[in-house]
Amino acid sequence: MSSVLLTFLGRVPKDQQSYRVTRYDFGDGQTQELAAFFGWPLQQRLHAERLVIMGTTGSRWDHLFEGDLSFGNAGDEARLALVEACEEMAVTTALLAPLAPLLVQRLGCEVRLEIIPYAHDPAEQVALLRIMAAHVEAGDRVHLDVTHGFRHLPMLGILSALHLRIARQAKIDALEAKAGNLEDSLPDLTMDPASSSAPRAVPPVAGSVAVINSDGTASPPADAPQAVKDVIAAGNAIIDLPYVWGGGHGSFESSGYDCSGSVSYALHGGGLISSPLDSTGLTTWGEPGEGNWITVYGNSGHAFMHVAGISLDTSGTGGSGPSWSSDLGWEDTSAFVARHPSGL
Repeated sequence: MSSVLLTFLGRVPKDQQSYRVTRYDFGDGQTQELAAFFGWPLQQRLHAERLVIMGTTGSRWDHLFEGDLSFGNAGDEARLALVEACEEMAVTTALLAPLAPLLVQRLGCEVRLEIIPYAHDPAEQVALLRIMAAHVEAGDRVHLDVTHGFRHLPMLGILSALHLRIARQAKIDALEAKAGNLEDSLPDLTMDPASSSAPRAVPPVAGSVAVINSDGTASPPADAPQAVKDVIAAGNAIIDLPYVWGGGHGSFESSGYDCSGSVSYALHGGGLISSPLDSTGLTTWGEPGEGNWITVYGNSGHAFMHVAGISLDTSGTGGSGPSWSSDLGWEDTSAFVARHPSGL
């Protein structure tokens, strides 16, 4: 369990070269040093163990290294390349990777620099929420700062706070903006989840094998990569839905799911697939063969998935739709093509 600060970088007005320098007031009577990027005094105040700075390919990433903080000649070639990329609005993860250690050394905490989409449409907004969730572990305490982000980020920030509370059981300590604390805008999620429409949050279990619970949900193994835990969480969200032939094919959201629709939905929950695939399409998805954590089995008529020692399947459920099973041997896998996501 860690304390996490999620903060954003944006652009600046065309008539400005950088963020305006100011002295941020936290209302506690303490004098803060002059700074332009709000993330620095906020991190100094919070002492978060993990600092995640997110921005688009066009954000002012160069300000992190040429603005409030001084790095002398350290990483000068990489910093110059970053300045040039910022002018072209073409910053990449590869350009940021060699510079992150400079911030780690200077700030004394874990630092992650993440390129995010512009969040212009619902698909990009969902992708942004998934990126943010990937940087938060179960039980983390989170501060979310939207000061320098897009103008639509405060609303996305509130949505993300709700998502992190449910998906990661994270404690949202505050939703910050330069103008003040937005925590009062967050709906109360302290009520019994069973009395609301919120997805069920299932805590992980020790080890590397998932466990199926009495209510039909599956608890992800603590040793599994986050993507695997997210796949299981997505599977949990649809186990109560009925079997519908073709369900989940045209869209990930459906009133019911068939075999490939269920597998597609779960994979999408882990950020492993961008659009639904039918059972034939799943035979060419990913990498060939069985995976260490996830294996999808498909042929022209059926598909199912093994993930962390359990299976997600619609066969053998009596028409009740997708469900988890700990019996991995009841379906003859030799009749299917095995595929797995890269690295998993």
